[in-house]
Amino acid sequence: MNKFSFEYLLENNRARALVRERMEIKPLRDATEVGRIPHALQIACGSGSSSSQLMRHFSLGKLSAIDREAELIALARETHDPEVFSFYAQDVFTMSFEDDLFDAAFNLADLHNYRNWQTGLVELRRVLKPGGLLIMEDLSRETFSQASGRVFKRLTDHPYDSMLTMKGFRDFTLRSGFEILHFEEKNPFGMLKYFIMVARKK
Repeated sequence: MNKFSFEYLLENNRARALVRERMEIKPLRDATEVGRIPHALQIACGSGSSSSQLMRHFSLGKLSAIDREAELIALARETHDPEVFSFYAQDVFTMSFEDDLFDAAFNLADLHNYRNWQTGLVELRRVLKPGGLLIMEDLSRETFSQASGRVFKRLTDHPYDSMLTMKGFRDFTLRSGFEILHFEEKNPFGMLKYFIMVARKK
C-alpha cells in the first residue's frame, strides 16, 4: 500500500487507534464470552498499536500477528515485547503457520480488501484449533452505499464488484465449517455500516 495514500494515512495515525479501540475492539470484547486465550493470531496488524489494544482487552497469553507491509512489521518488532508478541511479514493468503495452531484469530477490517476473501477465511479456519474462535469486525459492500461510506468509496481503492456482503459472508462462514456465536450489524450515528462476528471452528 502506498504510504502516502489516503487509506494508509487513515489507518496509521493516533486518531484511528482511538476509534479502533472504542468502536471495534471494545464491542468485540463485549460480544465474546471467552476467558484466557493462550495463543492468538491477528491479521493486518500494521505497526502493532491494535495488537497492544487486543492484549489489553482480551486475556491473551501470546499474540502472533501478521501484516503485508514489512516496514510496519519492523516497527512493531521494535516497540513490542518479543516474549509476548511475534510479528511476521505475511498476509492471510500466505501464512506459514501449521494447521490447528491458534486458540483464536482476530480480523480487524481486513478481509473486505480482497477479491478472494473466501480463500482468506478458509485459511483462517485452517490455522485455528478445533473449537478455536474467529473474532472479527469488518466492512462490507453495504458500508460504501450510504452517507460517509460513499465518501470513502471515492477516496479508497477496493474491489467493490467482488467485495463481501454481510449476508454472503455469513453464509460462507457457515459453509466453511464455523458455528456463528454472535453476528451483529453496526451503524453508529447512521453513518457507516459494518459488522462484528464471533464464530467457532467446528
